[in-house]
Amino acid sequence: MHTGELQSCDDLDEIEDDDEEIDDGDSGNASVVADTKNKTPVELILRNAESAQFFKTEQGKLCAAVPVNGRTEHLRIGSKPFELWLTHGFYIEHKRIPPKEAIHAAITQLEAKAMFEGPEATLFVRVAEHQGSCFIDLANDARQVVQVDQSGWRIIDDPPVAFWRPNALEPLPEPKRGGSLDPLHPLVNLSSDADWLIFVALLTSYFRHSGPFPLMVLLGEQGCAKSTTARIVKRLIDPNAVPLKSQPRNIEDGAIAAQNTWVMVMDNISRLPSWLSDWLCVLSTGGGISKRELYANEGETIIGFKRPVVLNGITEIVERGDLADRCVFLHLPVIPEDKRRSEADVNAAIELALPGALGALLDVIVAALKLLPGIKPPRLPRMADFGLWGEAVGQAMGKPPGEFIAVYAGNRKDATSVILDVDPVAVQIQALMKSQDHWEGTCTALLKALAKLGGDDLKRQTDWPKTAKGLRERLKRLAPALRSNGFDFTFGDRTGVGRKTSLIHIRRVVPLGLDNQPKDEPCEAPARLVEQSPPISSDPTQPVHGGYYGSVEPTQPVRGGSSYYGSGGQGDSYSSQLARLSKSSRPADDADDEYDIRC
Repeated sequence: MHTGELQSCDDLDEIEDDDEEIDDGDSGNASVVADTKNKTPVELILRNAESAQFFKTEQGKLCAAVPVNGRTEHLRIGSKPFELWLTHGFYIEHKRIPPKEAIHAAITQLEAKAMFEGPEATLFVRVAEHQGSCFIDLANDARQVVQVDQSGWRIIDDPPVAFWRPNALEPLPEPKRGGSLDPLHPLVNLSSDADWLIFVALLTSYFRHSGPFPLMVLLGEQGCAKSTTARIVKRLIDPNAVPLKSQPRNIEDGAIAAQNTWVMVMDNISRLPSWLSDWLCVLSTGGGISKRELYANEGETIIGFKRPVVLNGITEIVERGDLADRCVFLHLPVIPEDKRRSEADVNAAIELALPGALGALLDVIVAALKLLPGIKPPRLPRMADFGLWGEAVGQAMGKPPGEFIAVYAGNRKDATSVILDVDPVAVQIQALMKSQDHWEGTCTALLKALAKLGGDDLKRQTDWPKTAKGLRERLKRLAPALRSNGFDFTFGDRTGVGRKTSLIHIRRVVPLGLDNQPKDEPCEAPARLVEQSPPISSDPTQPVHGGYYGSVEPTQPVRGGSSYYGSGGQGDSYSSQLARLSKSSRPADDADDEYDIRC
């Protein structure tokens, strides 16, 4: 490889002058020894690097595919692992450590090779998609990958996609064919079969790279296994040396964390600041950040991301409507004292259940991929892609058409109700409209009217808007939730003498459905069909709707977790619960995206 330009550098001249003769051993090949002695350390490093393949990502990251112990590893050029790979190769061949300056000079040349000669490729973490197939990196010693498509799933050794394996990445268990989700069910502390259906839909969606990904929000009192459930999700999808982490201190820290993992789990959240709430919206649907490149005047570093996120906390940690519209809320019941188990016992049960559970999830994904093209619900929720996927998963699990959409709508309606109960502006708007059907005025007049209703204590709250502009912004965020509860907002102008005045119109209207269309009557509950659906067999030889093995019979009482977690009490039937959900109005779509950070 020609390196004449590099050798002209002053630093490399010093390296060449000071370099001693390199002993290539007693191999007996005189010509090879002579050739080696006539080359500089930089040339020898570059010669060793010829076994690697160099490429760049769509975000401009310069990478190399290098051979390590008979397998291929993908490293970022300039990273510490790549520098060590060059150093190790030089030492193995020449039995000495190369000069550090020579390593850095060789890295510069290899970066140029990747930039100007290398092809463009995508570097994935844990999960990838290519030509209609999903690829899941097992990250084991053999570097095997699971390929999933409509024809089934299989473990392959040479995938057509490139995976990057950060230091903290840990291997997934090898999936077991004919596995079942039954052993996993009692280990997650969910309160109902409806929550279990959404939970499985979320797990399977996290194995698909395209997204978008609804956030899984685990809520409950202390001691109800929120962290244990979050740890199971992480262990089943994306094992890591540090499975549970605290919330990031700023957007840059969060972006770097997202770049180094697939599923982000934030543990024990007490409150989400505004910037973190907005950033989580971006993380769910896809986006990125850019910052000035170090030691460069005009360079820019771009970090893109779209990641599944799991949050857990005791209180209602999601207080903003735009984020709540992207969340699935799972409320975990209290665990009775006589149902508790030791951590060692629980961990042993988790490890025993994981291979079969992973195999069963892959079976569900295969069946759902077959059903997905034919899923045509009459209405779609805010996260439309997840709604379609969840409906396919539900039918793959033997549920009747429309059941997942109804369950998901009920979950979103509960989330909307929480927003309307905890946001002080929403509370005062509902109080203002109790005695009237229409209100019209400026933002300033509305702020005064709401403050008068709430009194001085309300105005002293830190999250109460202090200006008309702040109130207008808050109303635009709350409009979808309030609209779903029967209050319509329009923002218009009125021409006054010498100036233009912005007006707000509030009207009591018929609550809207998922697509923001008037909901004149309750939808027919698809739960009526539950009793007619075939039972789910736990026999692996008898798959139902594409091969889901071992499900809870949908006509059984709602789980109380009597086998491990939960109160152990008897609940309503699954169909009764869905029928109740269908009687109330569905939550509205997010009509205002101007405050979301999108890419």
